Amino acid sequence: MFPRALGLMRANAVDRLVLGLGGRAFGAALLFAALIGVSACGSSTNQTAKAGLGANCLSARNDGCNSDLCLVLDTSTAYCTQPCQGQTDCPTGFLCLSSPAGMVCQARGAGGVCAQDVDCSAGLQCDTTSARCYIAVTRSACGVCTSDKQCGTGGTCHNEGDGDGFCAPACGAGCPTGFLCGAVADGGSATGCLPEKPGSPSTVGTCRGGRPLCAACTGNVECGGPGDLCVRNLISGEAFCGVKCDPSADGGNPCDTNFSCTDLSGRGSGPYQCVPNSGTCSGFCDGTDSATVARECGLGSTCNLATHACQRRTDGALCAACNSDDQCAIDGGTARCVDNRTAGSPFLGETFCGSDCSTGVCPGAGCGKNAALCPAGFECTGIGVGGAWPYQCAPVRGSCEGGLQGLGESCAAHGADDCISGVCAQFGTEQECTLACSRDSDCQDSRWHCCDAVGSTAYDCSKAPSPHGVCAPVGGSFGDDCSPGSPPCQNGICLDLGTAQICSQTCGSTSATCPTGFSCEQGTTAGSITQSADGGTSGDSISVCFPNGGGGVGADCTFGPAACKSHLCLKKDSGNVCTAACTLNSDCPASWSCLPVNDATDNNQSSVCVPPGTNP
Repeated sequence: MFPRALGLMRANAVDRLVLGLGGRAFGAALLFAALIGVSACGSSTNQTAKAGLGANCLSARNDGCNSDLCLVLDTSTAYCTQPCQGQTDCPTGFLCLSSPAGMVCQARGAGGVCAQDVDCSAGLQCDTTSARCYIAVTRSACGVCTSDKQCGTGGTCHNEGDGDGFCAPACGAGCPTGFLCGAVADGGSATGCLPEKPGSPSTVGTCRGGRPLCAACTGNVECGGPGDLCVRNLISGEAFCGVKCDPSADGGNPCDTNFSCTDLSGRGSGPYQCVPNSGTCSGFCDGTDSATVARECGLGSTCNLATHACQRRTDGALCAACNSDDQCAIDGGTARCVDNRTAGSPFLGETFCGSDCSTGVCPGAGCGKNAALCPAGFECTGIGVGGAWPYQCAPVRGSCEGGLQGLGESCAAHGADDCISGVCAQFGTEQECTLACSRDSDCQDSRWHCCDAVGSTAYDCSKAPSPHGVCAPVGGSFGDDCSPGSPPCQNGICLDLGTAQICSQTCGSTSATCPTGFSCEQGTTAGSITQSADGGTSGDSISVCFPNGGGGVGADCTFGPAACKSHLCLKKDSGNVCTAACTLNSDCPASWSCLPVNDATDNNQSSVCVPPGTNP
C-alpha cells in the first residue's frame, strides 16, 4: 500500500464553479489592498537569515534574500530574485523579465510567467512574446486582459498603470459607441479603441469603473484611476474605494478631513490609500446631484456637504421622513405619509412620504393607477384598506431604508432590502444591487449603462429608458473576465479556474456546444457544495464549457486536476503536482518512476508518473 500522503485525483470535472460575481478576496491588516511588485531595496543585520534565488521571502522581504531583492506576487506569495540583463543571467526555470524594479529573474509558472504552455495551468496558454499565461478568448473593448492575443486581430492589451491591463481593439472600420480611436498608452505608435471621457468627446478616459472615494466596490478595477484600490474593513466586512496617496506629502496626510493616508500592508511597504479614520464609509457623502446622493445615502436623503454626512429629508419629497400627511402634501399636494406594512420587512412600521400615482377622478369608479408616474424601484400601490385608493408611489420592497450593498454587490439574501439604492436586479442567475437611472452617467461607473426597466427586477438593454431605467453591466458575455470588480456574467455562469475567472456557459454531453478551445466538462456549483462525512465535498452537478490545456507533468495543481493537461493530479502532502498515465519509467520525466497509485475517485490503482522521493 502507498502512504496516505499520496493519492491520485482524476478529473473530467470542473473543480470550482462560481455563479455570478467571483469570490471576494481581501487581506492585509485591517484593510485590503492588492500588493504586486518588487519591494524596495534594503539591507539586513542578520546575514545568516538570507536565502538564494527562488526562496520564500514573504516575511523577511528584501532582508531575507542574498540579492536584497524580493519579488512580491501577492499578499501570500513572494520569492527571492536577482537583477539580470539577459536570459544568460538567470538559471534554468527562470526568465529575465521586466518588473517595477527593472529586469529581474522570474520563476516560470509563478505569477503567470511562462516560456511554454506547460508552465501554465487551468486552461491557460503561454503568450511567448510577453512570457505571460493567458486564456485564449477574445475580449471586447476595455475587457481585462493579460495578452494582446485576447484583444482580437490588431488589438492591444494596454496598461493604464499599476498593472491593470485592458483590451484596446483595432480601430478598423470604427469603434463601438462610447469609444474613440486613440494612441494606446504603452503600445508605442499603436492605436486602438479607448473609452470616451464623459463630457470631453475629444479625449479618452479610463477603462476602470471610476467610482469615487467611499463608493461601494468588490474589486480594484471599479475604483477611480490607476492606484486607487478597493479596500475592506475585515471586521465589519464593508468594502469601499480608497484613493492612492503619498504619506510624504502635505505633512504626512494628503487626504480629506476625517481621512488618513494608511499603509495597507501593515509593514510600512504600502500601498497607501486614503481611508476613513473611523474605518467605515457608512454615512459619508459628497454628491451634489440626486443620483449620486441616492447611491451614497439611499432613498429620501440629502448630503450635508459641510460635514459630508447623509441626512434624511424632511421636505415632503418622495421617501422623506414623515409623521403625518401634512408633512408630505406640501403646498396642497396629494402625497401621503405611507406606513410600511410589508410582511417580513425588517423596517416594519417605518413611515415615509409617497407621491400620488392616481389616474382618473379619485375617489370614484374611474379611479385607477398610473405606474408610469413612479421611478425605477418604485411601484404604484394602494395604501387604503385592502389595497384601495389612495394610490401612492412606494419602494417595491416597501421601505425607504437602505441596506449596505452597493452597485454590483449581491442582493440574493433579502432582495432590495440589501441595497443602499433600494434596487435589486436579476443578472443571469445572480441578483445584484443596481441603481435607478435615466442616463448612463447616473450609473457612476463607466462599465455600466442605463437600460430600460422591465418590472421590478429585470431590464432590456436594447431599449432606452422609457421613462425609467436601471443600471446594467456592459459585457459579461462568454470569455469575459468575472473576477471581483468586473460586471457579473449575463448568463450567471462565472467559471473559477483558480488562476482566473471567466464567463462561461452550460453545455450538453459533448463538446460540440462549446466554442473552439473549450470542452464540455462536468462540475459542481460552489454555492451548493456540502461537506461529507469522509471530508469530501458534493454539490449540484452542472455541465460547463471549460478551456482546453493545462499544466504538464510536474506542474502545480493545488487548484485540482482541471489544472493539468492530463486531468490527472497527484495529491501529496508536500504539494500537488500534475502527472500522466504511464506503462514504463521511460514514459515519465527523468528521475520520475511509473508506479501504481490509488485513484481517489474509485479507489482503484492506476499507473502514473511519480516524482522522486515518493515511495510505496
